[in-house]
Amino acid sequence: MHWSGKIFFRRACFFALSCAAASGPSWGAESVKPAEPVKAEPVKAESVKESAEESTAKKWKFEGEVVADLRYDQKPSGVNGNTQFEIPFLGLRLQKDFTEKSSFWVELDGATPTQGTVATSGSATGGSAAGGSAAGEGATNGNATEIFLNEVTYRTAISPTGDLQLGLLISDVFTRQENYSPLRRLFAEMDYPFVTQSYLPESDYGFRIQGTIFESWSTGFSVTNGQGRGQVGQGTFKDIGTWFIGEWKTAAERQWMFMITYLQGGYQNIDLIQAVKQRASMSLWTQGKRGVGGVGAHVEYLVADDPADAISGKVAQGVDLTDLLGQRVHAQGFSGHLNYDWTGPEGEWSAFIRSDRWEPVRGDGGRAISSSSFGLALQPQSGPQWILSNAATSFGPHHSVLARDQQSWRLSVYLKLD
Repeated sequence: MHWSGKIFFRRACFFALSCAAASGPSWGAESVKPAEPVKAEPVKAESVKESAEESTAKKWKFEGEVVADLRYDQKPSGVNGNTQFEIPFLGLRLQKDFTEKSSFWVELDGATPTQGTVATSGSATGGSAAGGSAAGEGATNGNATEIFLNEVTYRTAISPTGDLQLGLLISDVFTRQENYSPLRRLFAEMDYPFVTQSYLPESDYGFRIQGTIFESWSTGFSVTNGQGRGQVGQGTFKDIGTWFIGEWKTAAERQWMFMITYLQGGYQNIDLIQAVKQRASMSLWTQGKRGVGGVGAHVEYLVADDPADAISGKVAQGVDLTDLLGQRVHAQGFSGHLNYDWTGPEGEWSAFIRSDRWEPVRGDGGRAISSSSFGLALQPQSGPQWILSNAATSFGPHHSVLARDQQSWRLSVYLKLD
């Protein structure tokens, strides 16, 4: 074969191989097709929101706090020199968020009894009888630790800035005050005076609607049984309360809160003209940034108006009002608190002092109750908070037969669980 033939033969072979490659592989091999591009579907905002809500709905939140302390009694004289280990406060809270707009929570509280406390035979929270509940709200009977459901609440949003709450409710007023004075809830003598003196229950059954009305102001109103958590509301009277709260912060990071409250209810089995009960209070809080400007203060003024027949021996730690039966009694109270917060190498420090005066009969110093407390708290960088405090309570000479002045030192450990 000459060269032109060879060239022709090679070109023919190359052409045949090219055609075979284009038509696919021979010998039974399968054809491999290139993968088609996958079209990305956009993620819908609703899907992301639903996933977030489903994740939230599966979570239960647990919080708890407990105070354990060693108390050294100085007054009354019968217990002078006594020492006692106790748990003045225990709180456990379980919360479930169904969505961003609805949730449910339960709170269980408890405390050991305190020696020297004046026992009361009832409370002035209202009820199906003139005497209200069978025992003072939150009082201990002196021989057993009291553990109780203090809150069982369902919340649902009814507007972008407001919500409705139903069940066994702790007053929003108490909750706001505890945010500014955390020790109020841990020690009874530092609590809200209306609760300490048994003029209002800490928690009650009913509902409330609350919300923001301006940028820094909120308001609300509530309707409750008026008898506290330990009683079933069988009477026709209900407690109707309202409040206005303003909260703001200055350029120097100083926080302020101003609050006005009013509540009106009534008592059963009392003449309708005399049956009305009224409560009102005005409070001002301020707290500076921890350090040089870390001074905090609060002042409160409270008034109450009741028929003496309904409250004698049941409020103000058992005050005797039998000489005023058939009359209305006007009470008033004052409370002031100062604290200074700073940070040291050991942790966060706070020094505090508080003074209270309650007059079950306005202007009658003979029945008045005066109390004071001071102390020092240290929150280390890790671990529980330590608190050393002294609290004293004195009674006017005409308060009651059972009244005895009280005073004690306490070394307390506060542990928060979450």
